[in-house]
Amino acid sequence: MKNLLTSIALLLISMICKAQNENLPKASFVGKWERTQRFHNLILEIMFEKDYAIVTDIGTGEAPAITFKANLKENILVILPIQNQNDFYIEMEIKKGKLHFRQKLITWDENGNFKETKDSFETEKVYKRIRK
Repeated sequence: MKNLLTSIALLLISMICKAQNENLPKASFVGKWERTQRFHNLILEIMFEKDYAIVTDIGTGEAPAITFKANLKENILVILPIQNQNDFYIEMEIKKGKLHFRQKLITWDENGNFKETKDSFETEKVYKRIRK
């Protein structure tokens, strides 16, 4: 009887842990993120809809906010470039509770498609969570 109760308890615990791991990527991105610079702070806000994320670049608050649509691929949020709006390929990833924001400048071909070059400049900035 004791073994039966122990095995049922372990089964329930494993089911709960599996359910929490499936929702972890979306829940870990949601909230406001801040990057401190010398004279001002930059703020990003991330929210999720059904199958995509809405990333709002609030910046310093002096200019109007810019909103982008991002897709979740495994544990990385990806914002694809759009011609005449966004010339960067952007990836966001959570590492040790911080948001790592990577962007790579891309170029456009004659047909309006973006192409990545191997020598394109890539930057990475780290944001910390200020509100969930």
